[in-house]
Amino acid sequence: MLPLKVGNDIIKTLTLGLNISLVIFCSCNHSNKKAREISEGIEIQDKYMLNKMVTSAIDSNDTVTYNEVASYYLLHNLGEEFLFSAFIMANKNNSAEACYHIYTIIAYSTPKEPKEALNIMDRKTKNFALYYLLKSYEMGFESSKFQVNEIFGEGNIPPKSSFYLQEFTKE
Repeated sequence: MLPLKVGNDIIKTLTLGLNISLVIFCSCNHSNKKAREISEGIEIQDKYMLNKMVTSAIDSNDTVTYNEVASYYLLHNLGEEFLFSAFIMANKNNSAEACYHIYTIIAYSTPKEPKEALNIMDRKTKNFALYYLLKSYEMGFESSKFQVNEIFGEGNIPPKSSFYLQEFTKE
C-alpha cells in the first residue's frame, strides 16, 4: 500500500503543479496582453504629447524642444512621420536645422547612402531634397556642410539653393 500512497501523492503533487502552471501561464498570457495594450496606450499618449510639444515649439520658435522631438522621431526611424513638422518649422521659422531634417528624412528614405539615393530619385524629389540641404548650408548649419562636401565634392562651390527650387518647379 505504501508505494501506492506515494504514487498517489506524486500524482496529486504533479496534478497540483500542472494546475498551478496552467493558472500562471494563463494569467501571464493575460498580463502580456494587458501589458501590450498598456504599452500601445502609452505609445499613443507619447505621440500625442510629442505632437503637442512640436506644435508648441514651432509656434514659439523653441528650437530646443523642436530638436528633442526631432531626435525622438529620427532615432526611432520615424522620420517620415516627422517630415510635415520639419517642413513647417523650416518654413515658418527659417530653421536651418529643420531644413537639414527635411533633407535627411528624404535622403535616408532608402537603404542607400544619401548621394547614391539622390542619384536614383525622381527629378522633383531630388531637387526638393537638395534645395533644403543647400538652404541649411547657406544658413551655416554645420551638419549640412559635411553633406554638401560629400555630394558636390570637397572644396567645390555648390549651386545656390534657389537653383534647385527653380528646377523643382519646372515641368
